Amino acid sequence: MSPSVGIIGQTPTIVATVVNKMVESQRQLDYDSMAIPIPWNSSDFESTSKLRIGYFTSLPYFPTMGDSGDIVLKAKEALESQGHTLVPFEMPDAYDYIRILVKISIADHSRHVKECWKDEEVADCVKFFWISTKIPVWIYKLVRKILLLKGMPFYSKRTAVFFNPSCRSSSDLWDAIAEKKELQDQILSQWNQLKLDAVICNVISVPAPPLNAPELPPCKEIRYKTPKCSQFQNLNII
Repeated sequence: MSPSVGIIGQTPTIVATVVNKMVESQRQLDYDSMAIPIPWNSSDFESTSKLRIGYFTSLPYFPTMGDSGDIVLKAKEALESQGHTLVPFEMPDAYDYIRILVKISIADHSRHVKECWKDEEVADCVKFFWISTKIPVWIYKLVRKILLLKGMPFYSKRTAVFFNPSCRSSSDLWDAIAEKKELQDQILSQWNQLKLDAVICNVISVPAPPLNAPELPPCKEIRYKTPKCSQFQNLNII
């Protein structure tokens, strides 16, 4: 997974100004020699050309709650009032995305994740994931089968996805990487077919929770705290 810069500001002008200062005169390279030199194109922000923008408000794995979906629709209306064209954008199956992400993320049996958390205080909001790194593979498989027993009170297809076994061999890992590439191609193919300049969506399914919110049951925690934009980031789209 490749990290990406995410600047948040009250207005587009604030965001543009910050990013401009970061990349002008190759300032970013002074702090990170591995960063790709990105030239600042002021015409992108000064242009008055009308844009084609895709949008979506909810996904089956990340169902929108509260008024989070309405925010996207309000943004859609505001953009349309300025003459831009807004078209629905269909994301690939989010269950596939999570399944592939889990397989790749713990392909080393969570060794890297456990190293990152070594001697660190684990926040309540990620304790479920921290505990899951210590679970043997055979328990993963057992828990998954139990969670998929239809008709039982603990049935949860959503949580079961997180108990998919990780890659067990190099061929498994290559297969997972190929599946990830297929999802990338699906998104970019639709983007090109619709001739889009951008896609908008809500960042998370609910109003942002406190940083150290009390831990919730796994099926609710995943839906509550997982950002939708993580799909684009983890698929290296942004």
